[in-house]
Amino acid sequence: MASDRGRFTAYLATAALGRTGVEAVTPALLLAALTLGRPPLDGVMLVAGATASAALGGPFAGAVLDQVRRPALAYAGVLCLTCCGLAVLGHLLAWAPLVPLMAVAALIGIGHPMLSGALTAQLARILPPERLPRALSLDVAVFSVAGMAGPALAGLGVAFTAEGQLLLAGAPFALALLPLGGIRLPRRPKGSVAGWPAIGSGLRAMVADGVLREVTLVTSFTAVAQAGVIVAAPLISAGLTGGLGWVGVLLTTLAAGNLLVSVVCARWPLRGRPEVVVRVSAVAYAVLLCLLALVSGPPLTLAVTFLAGAVTAPLFMGLFRTRFERSPPRVQSGVFGTGAGLRSFSFACGAAALGVVAQYGVRWCLLAAGTAQLIGLALGILARAPWRPAPGDPGPPRVVPEGKVPVSGPAGCG
Repeated sequence: MASDRGRFTAYLATAALGRTGVEAVTPALLLAALTLGRPPLDGVMLVAGATASAALGGPFAGAVLDQVRRPALAYAGVLCLTCCGLAVLGHLLAWAPLVPLMAVAALIGIGHPMLSGALTAQLARILPPERLPRALSLDVAVFSVAGMAGPALAGLGVAFTAEGQLLLAGAPFALALLPLGGIRLPRRPKGSVAGWPAIGSGLRAMVADGVLREVTLVTSFTAVAQAGVIVAAPLISAGLTGGLGWVGVLLTTLAAGNLLVSVVCARWPLRGRPEVVVRVSAVAYAVLLCLLALVSGPPLTLAVTFLAGAVTAPLFMGLFRTRFERSPPRVQSGVFGTGAGLRSFSFACGAAALGVVAQYGVRWCLLAAGTAQLIGLALGILARAPWRPAPGDPGPPRVVPEGKVPVSGPAGCG
């Protein structure tokens, strides 16, 4: 027990530092480009390169972690690669053209899924199953802490040069190397690795299981809705105060709601089927976003924002529990990595689409975000239905978690 506690503490420290760095990279790229007097579009394109790389690299990162014998070395490599990439980018940013800068930004972003979803997948390798629910609650809390600390760290870099800003954003990645060894991720035995990364293994597992299909679709649309909240935050602030001073207050309130519920659930874990928790939380989130579009005045706006952040905590706890319960252990990192990539892609699409809607007013932006969440819920429920292949078509392969016996009938259908 004491050994498990020490390994989990090292995990939380590594996750907090790594994810803080991930959250700091985006604003740091924007600020560094502006500091050097480059066009604002250059900073946006650097962020787009890092985000696109994270979205596309999710399945690859997860597959690598499922295949390598020493996952800890893979994490150390990603942390070092990210630090070096930020240092190189800081050196090149003053004089290099945009295309090579985007290539370096893409190199930085490719490891982000390993520090988000794919890192969560390692919990099953360091903790016994009975401790996973509380561990997942604290893991969700770490996401909230990183979401607040990362942008704040990037903001501190305003006093430095552009190169200093990027080096500061890379500091959490370097510090994460210190507790990484304390996790003591077990090696895979020789002969257990079948070939080099099967990049589609995680996606195939998600498609083959009906419950995984459902929660993946629901939470992908949650990312779309969350992007709408980020887009709407400056407009809400302008409506409340006439300026942008409340943007940080709104985003911090959102993260605080998530953090509080995550900590409470670590003490009293949620009961019931995780996919049901995801459904209920998604409905509540959609309703709260629509309510946020209709309320006025700082007190009500902050209260609804806090509640909107609070309901996302059980939503992601349910998502993580479902992935652990429904995916085979040999491809769990692939499932988590692919899910992280899908969420990055969905967030980028949501920001683009709802940014256009926001031109017609913040109310329409938030209503569209809430509607997107409900659409995702409906699609997820429809996608859970068993596959009905055409005559002669065997359909997608069924994936049965290791240690479980496949059963016939609806309960055993993907």
